Amino acid sequence: MEKGNRKNILDILGISTSVICAVHCILPPVMLSYTALGTFPFIDNIGFEILILASAAIFAAWSLIPSVKLHHQKGPLLLAFSGFSLIALAHLSHGNLIEIFMLLLGGIMLSGAHLWNWKLKNSFQACSVSSAS
Repeated sequence: MEKGNRKNILDILGISTSVICAVHCILPPVMLSYTALGTFPFIDNIGFEILILASAAIFAAWSLIPSVKLHHQKGPLLLAFSGFSLIALAHLSHGNLIEIFMLLLGGIMLSGAHLWNWKLKNSFQACSVSSAS
């Protein structure tokens, strides 16, 4: 596997984890409205939430921090930090509609940070290949 593709895998994992996080955050109100489906143990499991958030943080740090050295753009890192901040703030406002909105927006921001980073890395690599030819 090419080195550039391996680096993209971190962004793909980050995007996937962020989407799982956002879906997990939106599922409780939807699933709880259906009583038979609201009994799934992962719906309101703090261990599962910690696992998802820790994975998202690890993938973000592992992918976004080294990428700043490559493309010199701090935007994706700042967007990811903002997404994590929004998720943290949402956990302080328990049980209302604003919490769900903040969690969903935070997950979308994390995914967006990885997509932005991926595009920056690919455009940087394309420029590097063009100038080397």
